[in-house]
Amino acid sequence: MVKQGKVRAVGCSNYSADQLQTALAVSESYDLVRFESLQLHYNMI
Repeated sequence: MVKQGKVRAVGCSNYSADQLQTALAVSESYDLVRFESLQLHYNMI
């Protein structure tokens, strides 16, 4: 969707460090867009 121009960026919410590391490795391996933002569990927003 990012490559089609339908969304600007992709993010994730409540990922552990291991999950985020795995997701970034997969996105790099498959030439996918990587996460640009991370919303932590305890966020004041």
